[in-house]
Amino acid sequence: MHAFKRRLAKYSRWLHIYVSMTSFVIVFFFAVTGWTLNHADRFSGAEQLRKTSGTVDTKWTGSGPLLESNCKACSPPEISNLYSWPLTFVAR
Repeated sequence: MHAFKRRLAKYSRWLHIYVSMTSFVIVFFFAVTGWTLNHADRFSGAEQLRKTSGTVDTKWTGSGPLLESNCKACSPPEISNLYSWPLTFVAR
């Protein structure tokens, strides 16, 4: 009976190793193809710039006209001029 358990363990280990390697290859294949399909613009060779404009609610950022009017003494004028409304975002 001891030889049977040893042989069963040997074949179970072999099966586990090769099933795991095969599964990894399959998962890796789907990961790579999914990434390339979702990010096809990275493989086109040309740089694409997208410019998006919009406004941000001042309650979300904790700044804006209400905070700036109450806190002019808190920050130098050059820092308060860094933030202009509406904000413009450029994504590369």
